[in-house]
Amino acid sequence: MATFKTSPTPYVCDLPGWGEDGSAAAATLAAEAAADGRTTDADALARAIAWGTSVRVAAPETPGRVRPDISFVRKVFANGRITMPDGRELRHWGFEDDADDDSGGETLPSPLIRVREGQVVHVTLETRVGPHTIHLHGIEPDDHNDGVGHTSFETEDRYTYQFKASQAGTYFYHCHVNTVLHFAMGLFGGLIVDPPEGPGRAWSGGPAYGHERFWVGHAIDPRFEELSHAAGLDGEDVGLNVFKPKYFLLNGIAGERARTDEKNAVQMRTGETLLARLLNANYHQHRWSFGGLDAEFIASDGRPFSHSYTDGEIWMSPAERYDALLKPTRPGVYTVRCETVHWITGKVLGAVETTVTVTGDPIEVEPPRDEPQPPATPEPVGGQTPPVQTPAPAPAPATTPRSSVAGKKVAAPRRKPVQKKAVKRKTTAKRKGPTRKPATKPKPKRKPSLFSRLRSKRAVKRS
Repeated sequence: MATFKTSPTPYVCDLPGWGEDGSAAAATLAAEAAADGRTTDADALARAIAWGTSVRVAAPETPGRVRPDISFVRKVFANGRITMPDGRELRHWGFEDDADDDSGGETLPSPLIRVREGQVVHVTLETRVGPHTIHLHGIEPDDHNDGVGHTSFETEDRYTYQFKASQAGTYFYHCHVNTVLHFAMGLFGGLIVDPPEGPGRAWSGGPAYGHERFWVGHAIDPRFEELSHAAGLDGEDVGLNVFKPKYFLLNGIAGERARTDEKNAVQMRTGETLLARLLNANYHQHRWSFGGLDAEFIASDGRPFSHSYTDGEIWMSPAERYDALLKPTRPGVYTVRCETVHWITGKVLGAVETTVTVTGDPIEVEPPRDEPQPPATPEPVGGQTPPVQTPAPAPAPATTPRSSVAGKKVAAPRRKPVQKKAVKRKTTAKRKGPTRKPATKPKPKRKPSLFSRLRSKRAVKRS
């Protein structure tokens, strides 16, 4: 297995049957034999898997550790309680902050991490309830500080993740051990990187805002709370591939209370700007709509768009983030709705809503005008500014000119009109009216017979 130069221990895989020293060959062979039917010794296989999954390596020291500009502590809890609108109490997991202010506690989602671009950040994970990690989703640290157990290590005691915030935007963090289960149970929280000057602009030189909300859409499948933190790691099918949510939450709040809770609802005036940071913390699609308000989408997954675009709704995949600006020009109460849509059937499984209440006078917005752009100023080359070239006059229209000779006007020769040839059209229509019989050739006169000539002579004599 590969060994990182900066790591005091070898790369460790968490697949059953593997260990640090490579002595898990027997367990691997036993698993392969059971898979293709060459053995039915279930006890031997269970012992091999138990040994392989019991091997743990202590977390190393943070490589290249320096003094941080800001630091956070996140402790893991597994006995949080949340009450649903129907009165059912559910258990959830999460990270808590031991700070003295109101940012800590057993909340869902976990407490927000907020830093500024350019700061060196320390996030210390403390856990005593099983191996966990903190994956900084969207941040780009080295492997040791990325928090993915499959490519670094899992933590059973304490480890400090170190990174430098390099890009202002919207991110989040979550556990990356048995990820499907741990994420669904609540081991995640928001992460915001502000520009160096702090909140108030989406990024340095970017759009300004006066209000802000981090709206996290989440759903709960009650079946998952019955599972242990290691459910499914030994190869048993515990149903993690099927997600059937029954409760739908916005920032950990379900039902009618989500519409008015101060973590979700917004009160603002016309002419003010709200920056909405959206996160899909679900295993199905989300469809967000804004109750008739047009949202200007300016960034996605922590990266600004080169050109923003405006729409009344947006579809989001799991773990996606979008930054949107809402600029209401009319007073009223606008409903922001987050629908959970099934991946395959397209059916809306459930929804959660909140409100944006706008007061103040209506603002008339003039439609954009296409104003002519001034000519571009040439850039200096070699320290000198090139001369501005005057564009040549446009050529005169191509008409027949009238020339003059010795002061006399000479008429231009006239062109003969072009006569179009008549085109005989073929027609298939039948001519109406009586039809003429074709003319017959006259028959030649016969020579009179002898009897006729004699009778003619007698008639002449009598007369």
